[in-house]
Amino acid sequence: MTDGSSNRACRGRSDIAGALGHGRSTDYIPALEACDPRRFGMAVAELDGTVHGVGDWREPFSTQSLTKVFTLALDLAREGDELWE
Repeated sequence: MTDGSSNRACRGRSDIAGALGHGRSTDYIPALEACDPRRFGMAVAELDGTVHGVGDWREPFSTQSLTKVFTLALDLAREGDELWE
């Protein structure tokens, strides 16, 4: 990642800083209920394996429904439009 990309990631963190701690975690999924809503982390891995992160990016978290997006993206990359047939 270029220095410009690292700077954009840091700005992204500061852009949402005011929203941290507002709202609440869902209470019907125990793994999410236990999460601190003030935490935020973001990481980007380059093709050469270099990883850049901001915020609480090293903290483990529950992915829950987020994994559905990645699974769909992988399937679309593999199957293309035939996925919908």
